[in-house]
Amino acid sequence: MNIKPFVLAAALVITATSAVNAATNEINNGKFENDFKKWTEVGSNIGTLNGSDAAAIGSSGLGSIIQAFSIATDGIYKLAFDFASIKKLSVAITDLSSNTILWSTNLAAGINGSFSKKLDLDAGTYSLSFTSKNALVDNVSLKATAVAVPGPEAGAGLGALAMGGVAFWMSRRRQSGAAAA
Repeated sequence: MNIKPFVLAAALVITATSAVNAATNEINNGKFENDFKKWTEVGSNIGTLNGSDAAAIGSSGLGSIIQAFSIATDGIYKLAFDFASIKKLSVAITDLSSNTILWSTNLAAGINGSFSKKLDLDAGTYSLSFTSKNALVDNVSLKATAVAVPGPEAGAGLGALAMGGVAFWMSRRRQSGAAAA
């Protein structure tokens, strides 16, 4: 049995999976390892939590952290971050060319966890902002997601491949039967 086609198929799948997982994070310093480098601090009491790199926002008054970023290609992007909100945490993405808020949400006080949202963004310049009177944010990322592209014909995938395999097997069987006769 010739194993080369199977090895080639496996290599293609691994390469495609690696390309999806290696998507670039459009947010710089989203883990706050370098304090607030690349972030703009607005308001009072912005800092990092002792013992971690999480951003502490507005511990005794309203505060915000904001980062401008550029998207080079239209597509679906996944915004993700970890948070703990003692007071309400507001998150927004603003289109800087038109100064229009494209998406926003308010996370209720007293909850914590991980948040993710897929957003359809056009190429352009945007800002991401976190605003609260007392919240923590960490592991902020915005990455392009892979979009499944259908084949040239719906339903022509595995079914057609299986039928082609059966046809090939039958033709080989006929050839070996004719050669034996």
